[in-house]
Amino acid sequence: MRSLMPSLSSVIYLAIVAELLAVTAVAQQSESGTATAAEADLRKAVERFIAAADRGNVADVSAMYHPDFVNIRVADEGGVVRLTREQVLQFLARPGVGSLPTKETTVQHAEVADDQGLVLLVRVKDLGQGWEPMFYSLVWKKQGGDWRLWREFVHQRRLPKPH
Repeated sequence: MRSLMPSLSSVIYLAIVAELLAVTAVAQQSESGTATAAEADLRKAVERFIAAADRGNVADVSAMYHPDFVNIRVADEGGVVRLTREQVLQFLARPGVGSLPTKETTVQHAEVADDQGLVLLVRVKDLGQGWEPMFYSLVWKKQGGDWRLWREFVHQRRLPKPH
């Protein structure tokens, strides 16, 4: 006799489909050409964050990080590096790091779903071996009315070497 209860895989499948439909609905709203107020607010937070990072302002960057922030980097040459909030802030505090040359930053996409923001951007930077595009996927969370960067996924040419 068959159980009337759906299988776990069916429940997971339906949950994934529901999430995709919700994300698609948000994306379709964004594609209408008009950013929602929440998206505009998120883009302003991204601009403030990038400006603080480019100035090497560790205090402002730290204030915009979610307490559970993690930076995950992958490279063309292979490998993955996972950096904690504290490791990234220590790196940014080193002399000369905040002034790494950046040629341009382009936000390719930004959307908001509930209390999360998703941002795709490309930065062309010189990390000491010539200009290279770096591809960022940022996950932001709304916390107390402010956007906080929760996850930063970066694809770059080479992985950073620990010092």
